Amino acid sequence: MNIRVSQLYIYPVKSLGAVALDTMQLVDGGPAWDRRWMIVDAQGRFITQRDYAKLALIDVALDVADATICLSSPSTDRLELPLFANNERSQPVVIWNDTVRAVHGGEQAQRWISAYLGSPACFVYMPDSSLRRADQDFAQANDVVSFADAFPLLLTAEASLQDFNGHLEQPIEMLRFRPNIVVTGATAYAEDSWHRVRVGALDCRVVKACARCVIPSINRGSAQKEPQVVRALAQHRRGRRGVYFGQNLIHDGNGKINKGDAVDLLEAVV
Repeated sequence: MNIRVSQLYIYPVKSLGAVALDTMQLVDGGPAWDRRWMIVDAQGRFITQRDYAKLALIDVALDVADATICLSSPSTDRLELPLFANNERSQPVVIWNDTVRAVHGGEQAQRWISAYLGSPACFVYMPDSSLRRADQDFAQANDVVSFADAFPLLLTAEASLQDFNGHLEQPIEMLRFRPNIVVTGATAYAEDSWHRVRVGALDCRVVKACARCVIPSINRGSAQKEPQVVRALAQHRRGRRGVYFGQNLIHDGNGKINKGDAVDLLEAVV
């Protein structure tokens, strides 16, 4: 098989819009600028589209030269966040079972997201000094991750989405599954049998199939939930502990991945 990278994405703010890339820089914890920002409630607990589907309507633009992230939606003025937050106001925040020290995103940003959600909330940033370990049931002791759910990278395959869409009256787009790396040239669900791959020049461990929640059912244009997507996942992608689509990866070493890079299977699941 001639498997290659067809799409690359990062999500500068957890659970908000994607930014497409031609080249992805992998650093400790995952892609540079990926989910270093997050929204938390008044108690400091993370907020996602699982809690507020309307977060799907917030678009994100990244300007590396100006070191800014621009947020916009049909119902709000634009908001700019710095690419790197650097102030003395920090707080502990909770994401799943982890507590991490994060930098507060400022009063203006807090007012913006609180007004949008209709509930007290704020943006927080993960500085380099905060280390969050990847899921230790599947990762090595020194593997770290940003505010992504549990692992640095999510890989999906175009053929798998095409097959899954065959079970829906209206096909859905790949971004519903929020991948970092999309590949072409593999057969449908071939990624389920991968154990180690080389993407470009970087070796990656394929550590766990990605369990899916309600987010793939949320229409990114309307923020409406489409239960037929959840039903199709339950019927056609059910595993022992849930429903799955895509694979979580951990990269060994840092470097660049480019669109068009070859994806070589180094080891399959025995």
